[in-house]
Amino acid sequence: PEACLCPITRCVMQDPYMLVDSGHSYEGAAIRKWLERNSSDPCTNTEVGSEANMVPNHTLRRLLADLQ
Repeated sequence: PEACLCPITRCVMQDPYMLVDSGHSYEGAAIRKWLERNSSDPCTNTEVGSEANMVPNHTLRRLLADLQ
């Protein structure tokens, strides 16, 4: 499903993290790398502040595990 693909890498996420402000989920390593160089959400281009606004997406992790 599209919801399982990271918007940055376009690959199925293995370690999904969600940006709290927007609710968008990304592969953990990809969003960390993005935030090292940018201060915006890749999908919305809105400011996100710091990595502290990022949390593991446990719901998506369970969905991914169920699909495997």
